[in-house]
Amino acid sequence: ISLMLSGKIGCVLIISPTSLIRNWANEIEKWFPKFTRTIISKSGSKKDAVWENAFNYSHFVITNYEQLRD
Repeated sequence: ISLMLSGKIGCVLIISPTSLIRNWANEIEKWFPKFTRTIISKSGSKKDAVWENAFNYSHFVITNYEQLRD
């Protein structure tokens, strides 16, 4: 978090099993309510735009292993 507050990093990618994605999102909301989070869990034709927007506008991007392979 200190790296984010200092501006050294802008976004954190969290790769998790699908069953734990919601847990990660809830914990971020609980402990870091001023930070934004994005969950990427489904593929689609606009996949690249979704990833780009997530990294440009969120502090935390949460996804599963399958999304990285796609």
